[in-house]
Amino acid sequence: MRLYLAVLFSIVISMPSNAQYRITGLNFLLEPESILSSSLGHSTVAIKGWPGTHHINPAALHFGETPTFGFYRDQQKMRFGGQVNTFTHFFTGYGAKRFNITGALKHFKVEYSGETAEIITNREEYVANVSGSYTFSNNLSAGVGFNYIYSDPGNFSFAEISNQPEKIISLDLGLHYESRLFTSANWAGKWSSGWSLTDFGGPVSYNETVPGLPIPMKMNLGSGIQLQTRKQILGMHAFGSKLLLGFSKLMARQENKTEQVGQLPVEVNVPMKPLKALFKSWDRYTWFGPEGEIEANVIQQIWTHTGLEFTLMETLSLRLGYQDGGKPNKVYDFTAIGFGVDLGYLNIDYVHQSLDSGNNNDKRSYWQFTAKIPIKEKRPRSILNYLF
Repeated sequence: MRLYLAVLFSIVISMPSNAQYRITGLNFLLEPESILSSSLGHSTVAIKGWPGTHHINPAALHFGETPTFGFYRDQQKMRFGGQVNTFTHFFTGYGAKRFNITGALKHFKVEYSGETAEIITNREEYVANVSGSYTFSNNLSAGVGFNYIYSDPGNFSFAEISNQPEKIISLDLGLHYESRLFTSANWAGKWSSGWSLTDFGGPVSYNETVPGLPIPMKMNLGSGIQLQTRKQILGMHAFGSKLLLGFSKLMARQENKTEQVGQLPVEVNVPMKPLKALFKSWDRYTWFGPEGEIEANVIQQIWTHTGLEFTLMETLSLRLGYQDGGKPNKVYDFTAIGFGVDLGYLNIDYVHQSLDSGNNNDKRSYWQFTAKIPIKEKRPRSILNYLF
């Protein structure tokens, strides 16, 4: 009975806000930290200087010498179970010469009401992040981030096991490179690429009975082309665009081991260590669904991210994006449309997502606000300079 409860409990604690990656815990780490990135299908591993870049690619930090602060909050009410999920994210960053540094705090809370509240207590999780990057003279940047994760999954009244909050340290690593493509009389082009490994860390386990689950370690790779007119209006480039393409893969895996339960050997799934998972997760992945055993080869496990952005006078941006979570993770597929307004002192970003999975929440909308406090420049590049 205790073994059955342990298996059931491990399934429940791995459930994120809307869906689950089949074998990981702490799936709230997959939730967006940047509205700009969401509106571009999370294809942003290869571009610099956007809010929330520290988690997708810490090497792409770029604040100049302008202190920057960002915030967003999102609340989702699920259709069933009286469940309310609340995401809150705050970050701040600053750059000096070739160095950039940022700090961020992410909070995820699940609250239950009605009959559900009699079965499970509320769940609460935090991530505190510090990331930094350095740009070399050849336009190559390297970055690293450290995450302190606190997770309290709550307790279940029907279970014979008791949870204790878990504390984990994880690591983010990244590389970024950009180069000029061409310069003509009317246009300038730039090419960039990026690579990162995020959430490299040990498994999460809330008690001694459950072996634990790996956290959603992810490898990201992408490239982008940015075009900009050389013609200026009111001192700002008249038009610009970005075309972005990225790929990513979850590197979390479990492996079978035989453990002795009383006098009987029992096969159990235990989390694979992160370094081992980097090399051992490039094979076929099998899981059980309603129709029986399902299998995905390596190509089918790859997530695809595409994004397109058009910008007028460095102020108003229209964005389109698409994310394909691969065969095992179709619940993360979405299309997005969004916009951004850059007022120099304040950036306003919005995204509207349509989930392709037919899940509880088929559509979502988010806002994010980013404030900049110029130190060296009294008036940053902004259309406001010509309006006031």
